Amino acid sequence: MSILNLYFSNDLKTLHDEFIRSALAGDEKRAKEIISLDTSVVNYQDPRSGLSAIMVFAADGNKEMVETISTVDGVELSLEDNSGRDAAMMAFAIGRPDISDAINDALTNKLLEKEELTPEELDEVYQAYALEEGIEIDGQHSTGATHSDNEPASSENVVSLSKFRGGPTNPSF
Repeated sequence: MSILNLYFSNDLKTLHDEFIRSALAGDEKRAKEIISLDTSVVNYQDPRSGLSAIMVFAADGNKEMVETISTVDGVELSLEDNSGRDAAMMAFAIGRPDISDAINDALTNKLLEKEELTPEELDEVYQAYALEEGIEIDGQHSTGATHSDNEPASSENVVSLSKFRGGPTNPSF
């Protein structure tokens, strides 16, 4: 059955499953075609594994598709699979910090585009920034590549996220 037939049959479950299958097969053309028909597919997670297409493409090292999906309006970039891993973690695990950084940058940009951030969203922005800059957060050492695990953090590199709760909604770094 063609993708258009799936779309017009209103069989969204099958369309969503087809989107995941196209990601697993590395079929960029088919994945992009499905996104063009229904952008809601970008947040679909396989019920057995919890994987979304962006997780699959990130774990496969496909930066182009990760960036394509990251720009879709309404995409949830911090979804986790059934093991608690998100797309950025999967990219980092395969040795692709460039893809992980692209996801974190897209997440940060999407959060900052909002007029108001919840405390949890603000925490995500600061955590992504700290990770990128190798800054220690609330006594927990960042795993960013720019900061050695054996190097003690200086006092100017320690940030307490709790001080930002209830603070400004648009941080400036």
